[in-house]
Amino acid sequence: MLLRTQVLAGEELTLPEMGGFYSHNSLERESVYNHGFALSRYLADRFGEEALADLSHSLGQWTNFNFEEAAHDAFGIRGDQLYDDWMADLRSHYRSSARAATPFTVIEGEG
Repeated sequence: MLLRTQVLAGEELTLPEMGGFYSHNSLERESVYNHGFALSRYLADRFGEEALADLSHSLGQWTNFNFEEAAHDAFGIRGDQLYDDWMADLRSHYRSSARAATPFTVIEGEG
């Protein structure tokens, strides 16, 4: 729910902000975890679960200093483009879910 709220509010973490838990408060660290898990699921859905192993292997290469380069080696697409594709997918999904949600009525008791 935290990720959905951030995405719908336009307050999602940037790719560099997802890069570590340093200099974050507890809510921001939770956001790093939520974003990373969701990105991993997106990559597995888009490229197959074995692609996560390819990415992990690419991250272990001394020539890859960041996700952007490792993603290019593993998927043929730079990490910043994958991030943009993932965010577009999330925005579309969460916006359509929000539109489909049934509005609720607040009922207050007397007194």
